Amino acid sequence: GQCRNGPDRRVRPPPRRCATDPETGAELPRGGIGMIELCGPNVFMGYWRLPDRPAAELPGVAGSAVIGLPHRDFGEGVTAAVVPTGSPALAEAELLTVLK
Repeated sequence: GQCRNGPDRRVRPPPRRCATDPETGAELPRGGIGMIELCGPNVFMGYWRLPDRPAAELPGVAGSAVIGLPHRDFGEGVTAAVVPTGSPALAEAELLTVLK
């Protein structure tokens, strides 16, 4: 199917998704266990105005993802999910301060 996304609400195809081997990057057959990857015109391709910057590593963060969710005024709003490492515990207030 198609989806409406972005502030202009144009119809675009949904991103293609697949599972890949985390060590080789090779696409796995349907039902394979690995990393979930998405590709498409609406998928993050780099940092705005910082094309060569790698993702920053934060102490206390094991993994993270940033996605767009429906927003009443803007079409989509930025939403982040963070997985803490567990030790030392990462306080929400500390994380928000680092990200600002």
